[in-house]
Amino acid sequence: MTFKNVFDSGGTQAGSGSETTDELKANTPGSGDMSRDILELEKKRDPMLLQQTAVGAYPVFRALGSLFQNMTNVSVDQRLASDDPSTTSDMASSTMSKANESVKVQISDSDLPRATDNKQYVLVAKGLGACEGLALEPSTGTAYITARDEGQLLAVSLSSGARRIVAFGLGNVADLAVDRGTTAYLADWAGQRVIAVDLSNPTSFRVVTSGIYAYGIALESPDKAYVASYMNGQLVAVTLPDGQATPAATGLSQGLSGVALDGTGKAYVGQLGGNVLYEIRLSDGTSSVASTLVSGASATRTALDGSGKAYVTDQAGGRLFEVILADGSNREVASGLGHPYGVAFDKGSDQIYVVNREGQLWRISQQATQSIGGVGKVVS
Repeated sequence: MTFKNVFDSGGTQAGSGSETTDELKANTPGSGDMSRDILELEKKRDPMLLQQTAVGAYPVFRALGSLFQNMTNVSVDQRLASDDPSTTSDMASSTMSKANESVKVQISDSDLPRATDNKQYVLVAKGLGACEGLALEPSTGTAYITARDEGQLLAVSLSSGARRIVAFGLGNVADLAVDRGTTAYLADWAGQRVIAVDLSNPTSFRVVTSGIYAYGIALESPDKAYVASYMNGQLVAVTLPDGQATPAATGLSQGLSGVALDGTGKAYVGQLGGNVLYEIRLSDGTSSVASTLVSGASATRTALDGSGKAYVTDQAGGRLFEVILADGSNREVASGLGHPYGVAFDKGSDQIYVVNREGQLWRISQQATQSIGGVGKVVS
């Protein structure tokens, strides 16, 4: 069928519709021209009685007539256009030109899919060494990490994963705490000491105190730290200016590891080789069991969210546990973490950070851990 046939057919059908409208208009009482007096009379009649004239039909027929006339006019115009070969040729040529235009596509690195780039968890960095200690400096978006076997202190960007070696030759550094981005205090387990590194001039370090199998450390203030002594089951208070060490709690199990302070006079201390998380009242050294993880787990290190929850790494099972401190209940919220040690909580973004001895730094959404089963097994 040609364009001419199509438009002829459209015009014919529109004309037929217009003729039908005229016939209905002629055969319907009152649908034609009516005087104003008749219209007013009809409006005053009882609406329950059948009207002799179709007052409401008149506007309808007028609208239909205009519609079909417009359709007829359009069909005539389209037919005239189709009779001009140059018009249809130009239209087809324009369409083909558009179809043949090359499409320019630009794909940036940010558009590429990444297996770990999702809202639940992200692999921030890898290849960091045998990592055990982790501390955050949110103001600069930096994670400070101890690579124990390498004797290094690392700084890793939380946004890009870029890393640099801050200091090296530090010994068997297992854990650390950072004072407002100025000084890092490191627990050197094999060297039985706590050392301090000036982050603005990290070319050397000073020994704060010695004689402690320091495996975990947390700062109460710029002048005071609490250190977990691995071998003798003690939590030790250390005054940082002079290095004075005083037992804060004794009689705990051997293998004490991470320390977390809640800011209200309580410390939470885990076990590298056990599944118990201790709660210690710092005022008198009284200790109790805050939570017991599943059999075979290792309550390695602990981070507090400030709202009654603790996050505990299990280096033996490659898991992260959430502990409700009010009643001691706990559940697994992430797995597949290798041998996780250091853990930190960023209160500003509600993100949990975990490092492992495989040299990975993970970021896990706290919100995602609230679902049944948490985030499940992480995949790099």
